[in-house]
Amino acid sequence: FSPSDGSLELVANGGESIHFPLQQAFCKSVLGIDIAPANPERPVYRLQQVLDPAFSYPTAAEDRICRVQLKSIRWKPLGEIKQLRATVQEFESTICRSEWLELVQRFLAGLGLAPTQAVVEGATFRLTLLRGGRSRVLEFTIALPSRCTVRTKSDELLAIGKRCLAQWGMINA
Repeated sequence: FSPSDGSLELVANGGESIHFPLQQAFCKSVLGIDIAPANPERPVYRLQQVLDPAFSYPTAAEDRICRVQLKSIRWKPLGEIKQLRATVQEFESTICRSEWLELVQRFLAGLGLAPTQAVVEGATFRLTLLRGGRSRVLEFTIALPSRCTVRTKSDELLAIGKRCLAQWGMINA
């Protein structure tokens, strides 16, 4: 198990019929979370880089994105801290990236946790796009393992959202 990216490497004979029960048992006993069976038709997302101060949000020039904002984050402590449940933090629209990182890190530090001791379970992003002299907003939410509201947007916004997630390394191919 790698807490930094939330991945679990599992090697066991028996295929999917044995893999899922083992994954489920691991997640319940070690992480304290219940998981549903994975749907191989849906992409799996990664959100841990939201807590990484060195991470930037690169965008394609043709998308004309002038601002990437984290609107909210849902995280949960890893391991044996059973009394702490998932926490949702919402941010003002005026907050910049360094400020939201500082708020999250201060909150975690107040609980005696480092960013590597928390798993990001969900996040809402707000992208401001420049279109014909006006700004347009693309807002979408990702919830692990495979839910993302960007697929409910128009074809143009869906393409931009998917491109951003791929550039940010948040989608497992």
